[in-house]
Amino acid sequence: MKVRDREPFLDQWLTARSVRLRRLVADTLAAIEEAENRSGTRQRKRRKSDFETRRALVETIIANLAHAAVFTRPSTAIAVSLAKRRRITRYDRPIFRQLRRTLDTLADVGVLKLRVSRQQGRASTIRPTPRFVKEVAQVDLSSQDFARHSGEEVIILSRSRLGFKTNPATLETSFGKMRERIDYPSDTRTSRRYRGEVRRINAFLEGASLTLLPNAAAPTIDTGQRRLCRHFALPDGADPNRPRFDLGGRLFGGWWQPLVKAERHRIRIEGEPIADLDFGAMYPRLAYLKAGLRPPEGDLYAVPGLEAPEYRDGVKGMMNTLLFSEGHKARIPSGFKASLPKSWTAAKVKAAILARHPDLEPILETGIGMKLMFMESQILIGVLLGLMERGIVALPMHDGIMVAVSKASQAKTVMEDVAAEETGYRLPVSEKRFEALEAV
Repeated sequence: MKVRDREPFLDQWLTARSVRLRRLVADTLAAIEEAENRSGTRQRKRRKSDFETRRALVETIIANLAHAAVFTRPSTAIAVSLAKRRRITRYDRPIFRQLRRTLDTLADVGVLKLRVSRQQGRASTIRPTPRFVKEVAQVDLSSQDFARHSGEEVIILSRSRLGFKTNPATLETSFGKMRERIDYPSDTRTSRRYRGEVRRINAFLEGASLTLLPNAAAPTIDTGQRRLCRHFALPDGADPNRPRFDLGGRLFGGWWQPLVKAERHRIRIEGEPIADLDFGAMYPRLAYLKAGLRPPEGDLYAVPGLEAPEYRDGVKGMMNTLLFSEGHKARIPSGFKASLPKSWTAAKVKAAILARHPDLEPILETGIGMKLMFMESQILIGVLLGLMERGIVALPMHDGIMVAVSKASQAKTVMEDVAAEETGYRLPVSEKRFEALEAV
């Protein structure tokens, strides 16, 4: 079976759910105790709080090593940061203050191999030993054996800055634009409400029957990875001590979100195939509504000279670029060049877009995109909560959802109703057609 090539970072919030994985953790703790007793390194009885901290940290490290063995490669390197933490933020678990000491101990008892990086720009790594990989294989773990710690922050605020970022695939660091998480000092009434909504959604998804039909040519997916976090952006120049939550707001974290469109037919909700529903041309329509105008009828991405279906993705990409950028955008995004005729420049595409949508000219290239994304995210949260009240499981995909095929009609109505309530306009909803044959 093909597995993921990506080498992950140590996940602070991954824990053990099942008795068999907890037993593996207990065996490891027992081995540590035996080694310490044999060597005489422990001079006094450990306090209960210290014991619980060690137990929790060992559990998380074992869960990470086991998860990598099951869902990536048995020999996968896991990146770890051994830098001393100046302070604990709302995104950290306090137990990680003792990470280096615990990793050394686990290396001593033969659970992992620790490589401490001495090279600037490369992360330290841990790898499971062959013995530990063999133990994991004997336990025969699955996604049902893993869980996430309940203390994980689900309302994330970040901003862009220039700095060093690490590539998870190579563990190498380069200088460039990166997202910096903001440890906002206090909650607001808004952030508390948003957190409560996301936790309700997560609790509902936790109990849902979600499966993925096997495909030997596709990566192994952990269908237990369902905890969603809502990501907001702090604008440049804003005071991080005065947090605001009105830009961005999309949900991330679900195992289904990275699946390409052609692979979504393998998803099963409550044993049923899915219907993939989305709001048509959502950003242009939201842009019209933000400008106080009613969106025109028809396909908003069909602009003069580029009406053919094969150009639609290119027009969509350029339009979104014009909505999200500030100032003149001279180039077509590289990912969309192949979807447009070679002779079409960015200026020519922009002119065609304005010929179709002249009323949008005042708001293009003003950076309004993040505000539109917030509108989109508010609609999606309302849809998820509305469907929950009806007992309908929905998997969010930013501008749409996936539901069991038998629930498609109800879900479509809820989507349109919520959009009308949020914006005063009934945004049209359509069902995507799968590019792959339905698996049976």
